Amino acid sequence: MEFVGDNYLLESDSAKEVYAEIESLPIVDPHNHANLAEIVNNDGWNDIWEVEGETDHYVWSVMRKRGVPERKITGGASNKEKWLALAEIFPELAGNPTYEWIHLDLKRRFGIDEPISAKTAKDIWWRTKDQLSKPSMKPQQLLTEMNVEVLCTTDDPTSDLANHEKAETAIDGIQTRPTWRVDRVMHVGEANWHEFVDELASATGIDTSDLNGFLDALARTHDYFDKRGCRASDLSLKEVVSRSVSRQRAREVYQNAIDGAKLSHRDVTDFRAFMLEKIGELNRKKDWVTQLHIGPVRDYRESLYERVGADAGGDVSTQTVELTENLKYFLNTFDGETEIVLYTVDPTHYPTLVFRQSSIEG
Repeated sequence: MEFVGDNYLLESDSAKEVYAEIESLPIVDPHNHANLAEIVNNDGWNDIWEVEGETDHYVWSVMRKRGVPERKITGGASNKEKWLALAEIFPELAGNPTYEWIHLDLKRRFGIDEPISAKTAKDIWWRTKDQLSKPSMKPQQLLTEMNVEVLCTTDDPTSDLANHEKAETAIDGIQTRPTWRVDRVMHVGEANWHEFVDELASATGIDTSDLNGFLDALARTHDYFDKRGCRASDLSLKEVVSRSVSRQRAREVYQNAIDGAKLSHRDVTDFRAFMLEKIGELNRKKDWVTQLHIGPVRDYRESLYERVGADAGGDVSTQTVELTENLKYFLNTFDGETEIVLYTVDPTHYPTLVFRQSSIEG
């Protein structure tokens, strides 16, 4: 597997020189979806499917596209059956990032050089199973070996962050920080938004039946996360909308949503714009980083969502995202006052996102 050798992605002498300077530095991971309970408990894994496929919706997605039945993806088949099904179609995935990610794991963590295929599947299954039984392959030991210094998880505002508290004593030498993931704040007009409003009230003890209570409750979770080491928010939106929206207007929309009234597109976007500015204000006060993921269309495949549930590999991205005007108000409101990181799924949007913040002095 020379394509994932020592010079993987290093295509010039300059790239190799730069990498040589930084390769021994510790890893500070600002954004991931690690299962912190899994790391705290440090039980490890039983087999290669648990490691590479059991919770990875990118793997599930490519398996479906190659005709693997759902029984061998998220269904009742054994883990070995699922791994063999993945291995059988794996050569067809060349060029997909998943192909490289998993081969990188095999080479760097397990020392296995053979490409994954139907022919090598059983051998890889047993070789990795043997290695996974060793203490060196437990989550905490692997993170230490990889020189991870800081790990920022992704957490709903209503989380009690109990595993972060446990991590302080259970994990040696690695800082685990929560990230305030506020997607559900923006789901106004959708069925699951009311669930979030109720959960927020339950988590904070604040009545969220009006906008003032909702904002107070959200601010309390922001304070709670801050005290537990959080230094960033994260928000995923199909399309970001920023403009000046009055508190009175937001209050009207909020009350209509609470009462179950049907909201117009303008109602929804006005509320989202108002809340985006409020999130920015909270982050500015605490000197947090604001991360915006723009462009994902979640759970696009309705039949899959109904059968398997959310985050099952049914997401797509959209090119029809307006960025320049939609971001202008937010970026200029917080220009030089807080750090903002913009992510898009579609690389054709990258040139638009080159927005450099710096202090301007006379």
